[in-house]
Amino acid sequence: MKSIFRTLLAVVAAVSVMSATSMASAQSGGGGGWMTQGAEILPAGKHAFEARVGWPSTDLGVHIPVMSKLEVTPFLTMDYLGYTVRNWVGTFGDTFGVQLKGNLWQQGPHAISLGADLGIAMRYTSGFDAAFQIGGPELKYSYRWNNPRIAVIAGFRMPIRVWFRAECADIPMLFNAGFEYNVIPNLNIHANLEFGPYVLATAAGAFADGSVGFQFGISYLW
Repeated sequence: MKSIFRTLLAVVAAVSVMSATSMASAQSGGGGGWMTQGAEILPAGKHAFEARVGWPSTDLGVHIPVMSKLEVTPFLTMDYLGYTVRNWVGTFGDTFGVQLKGNLWQQGPHAISLGADLGIAMRYTSGFDAAFQIGGPELKYSYRWNNPRIAVIAGFRMPIRVWFRAECADIPMLFNAGFEYNVIPNLNIHANLEFGPYVLATAAGAFADGSVGFQFGISYLW
């Protein structure tokens, strides 16, 4: 009886050691984690909802991987400030669109992606106007650690908007930096700071200014 008990105990111990080893291996390879803000793509079959609040807008989106190297994110933003620094003008509007993110390169904790934000912007103050957003290129680099899982992110984007009635174009050129942290298995927190030159192009000429923004958000995986 004692020998049978010892044998069962040895089997349980061996299984536990093997399980712990496989889990550690998966964590070191990043297979058990996920990110939404960096250059990596979500695991196949998973989706993630994100909400970001700050300056100059509140953003909502759903990350959907469609291929191993491609992710799409339908989004809605509630816009309440303009891009400019010297002439912050209160406004109210929405932007509906989709973000495309393609993973160009990934090796260990390093990843690089290229994407674009395409959509329709609407402004309700000072007379209704609409714009076509050609948000590209959007370049991202991210580096992550796995225990705990946290990533630092840097990039560049140009969310260009061409306004129909005003016959002008907003051309911000924004450098950005941020982080994303996995708090619990299905919940991440993240923050992002962006800044850079801004150009308003009109029929009368081009006008230069600066732009700055900051957002804090959460992402939920299911």
